[in-house]
Amino acid sequence: MTTEHEIQSVEEISVSGTFESINEATRILKDRGYQIGSMSGQQPIGFAKGYNYIAKWYNLNKSDIKKLDGVITSGDFREGSVKIVTFKK
Repeated sequence: MTTEHEIQSVEEISVSGTFESINEATRILKDRGYQIGSMSGQQPIGFAKGYNYIAKWYNLNKSDIKKLDGVITSGDFREGSVKIVTFKK
């Protein structure tokens, strides 16, 4: 993640089953009107409003990262819980 953002909130999503926590986090964010980036290993997944496409974390430059409304993080996207980290704007 980046240290240039101040955190507004952190929500932990924990649903049992393979990829179920990330699927639930994605559903929640889409219901809130966010576009979600693609998963790439254990790297954060960015989300923001007003974008048609958000690249994988390793393809985002500093300018792109500053535009994000938040990230989804996890130590294990496959079977573990995830955190929705929303940034202050």
